[in-house]
Amino acid sequence: MNELYVLMRDSELVGVYTTHRKATQELILSTQKEGLTLRDYSFEFGVEFFTYVGALPSNLYCWEIQEVTPDNRV
Repeated sequence: MNELYVLMRDSELVGVYTTHRKATQELILSTQKEGLTLRDYSFEFGVEFFTYVGALPSNLYCWEIQEVTPDNRV
């Protein structure tokens, strides 16, 4: 079974992609359009976390990319 990659922003679904590359491209394009800057990156329990900051330091956004296998229980 092929894996899928789920992209989330602040716990809201952005999209589901067939490759990690496509999910990462969507993340980069979306953050560039909004003028966000990467502040932190971490990888925990198979999930990538990206923290971006906006024009104001109080504008923090947490993006996540998680690999999932369809039709499998977690």
